Formats: sequence, structure tokens, C-alpha cells
Amino acid sequence: MKELTSLQTRNLATLCAVMLANGIKSYSGTLDGQGDEGTSIDAHMEMADGSPATEETLDIEVEVIEPNYGGATGGEKSTTYNLYDALDDLAESIFDSVHSDIFNNDGGQGSVTITAEGKVIVEASDLVTVTENRPDVVFGIDGKETDEDAEVLEESSATAS
Repeated sequence: MKELTSLQTRNLATLCAVMLANGIKSYSGTLDGQGDEGTSIDAHMEMADGSPATEETLDIEVEVIEPNYGGATGGEKSTTYNLYDALDDLAESIFDSVHSDIFNNDGGQGSVTITAEGKVIVEASDLVTVTENRPDVVFGIDGKETDEDAEVLEESSATAS
């Protein structure tokens, strides 16, 4: 069973408290990636009355915890973001911990929904290219298709060499 990291869980609690206090019902972000391309997020927030979040709501400042990669000690540091960006970062972090292979091969796509009550729904899918082999077509010297099997012809020309 998958679990959020301690850092993700603490930030989720902080962001959900801010969402509840400001009448925000949910955040939803869709993500996609392909090859070596990065993840892109198309997100929106919905207010409790069903309307889209206002610009003022998106710009609410919120303090979240991040890993501190600099310095000898590592650890964590506190950073201030607007609510929208903080939710984007959390959604991408959660998505990557569940479905980290979005960048490889044909890529993938999915969505993350975070409700003000703290429920997180992650949907993910892989994009896959399927190759179907079609039967070989053999043409005779006259330019017309024959009923001969290409594999039999390839084997007989290999043994004749």
C-alpha cells in the first residue's frame, strides 16, 4: 500500500486548512509528460459554491515545508508560496511518488484532486504505442502480387547462398 511522505502529509494538512478557511472546495490538476519532457500541470480550484477560485484566493500566501538540499546538514526549510503554486507543487510531488514513469517511453498522463477535507485522488495512465505486424506481400517479376510466402522465399535464398 502506498503512503504519502511525512513532508507531503504535513503540507497537505497545512494547505487543506487554508482551503477550508477560505471557502475552497477542491484543487484539481491534470499532468502529462512524454519522452524526456517534463510534467505540465493544468490546474483549477473550485470554491464551496461551485464557482472557480478568484484571483485573490489564488494569491493567498501560505508557508510550506521543503527539503533543504543545500548545505552540509540537509533537512527541511520553510518557504512561502501563493496557495495555487503550493498546491501545484504538492500535486506534482504526490503524482510523481505514485506514478514516477511519466517521462519515459511514450509517457503518461493523469490527475490529482485534493479536497479541502484532505482527500487526495490520484489517477494515472501510461501512454503505449502498439506495433502490429501486417502480412508480407510478395510481388513477382511481372509486378503482380503472388501467393508465395515471403518467409519461405527468404529461407530458400539463404540456403542457396
